Amino acid sequence: MERKVTHPGISKVCILGSGNVAHHIGIALFTKGINIVQIVSRNIQTGSALAKKLDCDYTPSLENMSIQADCYLLFLPNQGIEEVLSNWPSEISTKAIIAHSSGSFKMEDLSKVSSNYGVFYPLQSIKKDIEIEIEKTPFLLDASNEDTYTSLAELASTISHNSYHITDEQRKKLHLAAVFINNFSNAIYSAAYSYLDKENITLDPLQAIIEKTCKALVESHPDTLQTGPAFRGELALLHEHMDMLAPYPDHSAMYQSISNYIQNHFKVHEDS
Repeated sequence: MERKVTHPGISKVCILGSGNVAHHIGIALFTKGINIVQIVSRNIQTGSALAKKLDCDYTPSLENMSIQADCYLLFLPNQGIEEVLSNWPSEISTKAIIAHSSGSFKMEDLSKVSSNYGVFYPLQSIKKDIEIEIEKTPFLLDASNEDTYTSLAELASTISHNSYHITDEQRKKLHLAAVFINNFSNAIYSAAYSYLDKENITLDPLQAIIEKTCKALVESHPDTLQTGPAFRGELALLHEHMDMLAPYPDHSAMYQSISNYIQNHFKVHEDS
């Protein structure tokens, strides 16, 4: 049975990259019947493996990139996008849609190679070996013109229920906020885990508070949930904690910095 699906303006997709984002988004699009014609990746091992999963052609070289695609999705880091744009094959139609998936790369820079360019950015922490609920993942979209935006929005709608029209500046700020929410919070969890590990104390009792914290943050504004010694202005306890962390300078610096933020943000009056 023919499984290929077409959408306004997009009938054949070429994916550049074979990392975490390319893996998850590529498989999601393929599963929904999107016609993936080629994977372009310098990493022969991951590139060829992804192409096999997507039942499409593979090439490690831009020189051999398909000219048949009408949409090129750049699932690459910023430096990789810049390198690709500097070596973009002249044979590729300047009418083809080209979109990147970066949280911070300027959309306008894609105008070097096409008049139809845009952003196709999934706002999610993505690792190849961890499953994600792609249908719940918000896609931040933008485009050089209305037709291109419509095409990218239609493509996003095949795999996700959530998409937003977001400008470059808004996307950069959302990306920065996501660093706080995901990357920094994970680093804090890591600090707690490593501290207890070094102190030879089981991690198991932390599971309940982790689950409660994550659930509460989905349902409530974080300002209404803040507790702890810094929030209460318990100076003696803060000093005790700092003494306990003296053997761990990185942990101590993190504790001090975040405690200072809490006190400043909530205008805490310390107990003397």
